[in-house]
Amino acid sequence: MPRDDPIFRQERIELDFKDVGLHGSVPSLGRLHTGRVHLPHDFVPPKPERMHEGIIEVHYLARGSQTWQVAGKEYRTRGGDLFVVLPGEEHGIGGHTQERQFTYWIRLRVNPKASGGKFLNFPKKIVKPMLDKLSGLRPDSRVFKASSQLQRLFDEVILAEAHTEAAMKPFAVSMGLLELVAEIVRCIEGVQTKRRTGDVAAILKYIDEHIEETDLLTNEELASQANLSRSRFQVKFRQQIGMSPAEYVLHRKIKQAEKLLATGRHTVTDVAMRLGFSSSQYFSTVFKKYTNKHPRDYLP
Repeated sequence: MPRDDPIFRQERIELDFKDVGLHGSVPSLGRLHTGRVHLPHDFVPPKPERMHEGIIEVHYLARGSQTWQVAGKEYRTRGGDLFVVLPGEEHGIGGHTQERQFTYWIRLRVNPKASGGKFLNFPKKIVKPMLDKLSGLRPDSRVFKASSQLQRLFDEVILAEAHTEAAMKPFAVSMGLLELVAEIVRCIEGVQTKRRTGDVAAILKYIDEHIEETDLLTNEELASQANLSRSRFQVKFRQQIGMSPAEYVLHRKIKQAEKLLATGRHTVTDVAMRLGFSSSQYFSTVFKKYTNKHPRDYLP
């Protein structure tokens, strides 16, 4: 694909597809490639819509990292992540700095009635399974790994909209968007399949991805992610890992604490609170148990 196309020299690209009659299905698609840090007061990622009735928003972070706020809760995303905002949810970066990043987003109207009963000009009965999969995503599963194909598919839609001759543009853009959305759905299905099988390896990855979100790391939530009962999950986890889920989570929190402290950007109390410990004293006790050192020893 011609990645040296002049259109990709723009820091920000945003399409609304009104000229090809697809705005009802896809209100917008965009690409942002920043080479500098933007502070919250001078940058806001794609123009916010206060109401997202019937619209799901998907962000693909190709490189960099970003912290999002959805309904008062924070989600940290890193390169290779997909992040989903469900219909009706207010979101933004809050008071966080917008870091250097390479990111894409797409907004999809998941209620075909709003666009004449069609999605990307395809009848509802053809696209319904795909839309059901998108609209059925749970809030606690909104961050997951993307496939290696997504960046290419996003860029191909942008190129089709920019360069296809007028007569063929509606068809070319529709097909590009359909392939892109289908790949997003395949990513969702891949994650859900791993969780349905009770794959402990997938749960280990989930724990690392959400290590600073204590409410997502309870035995109940981890068992739900593995699609197992709590008792069956705990037995299976101990059999494969050699320790209980709670012990493993604590172990990974201490590993994360070592990394955070070593940066020099966080105090011991900051790290304790960030990782969900009830107090800095308890954090120090647990930290010393696992490392035989005091947290202060890791500060540069």
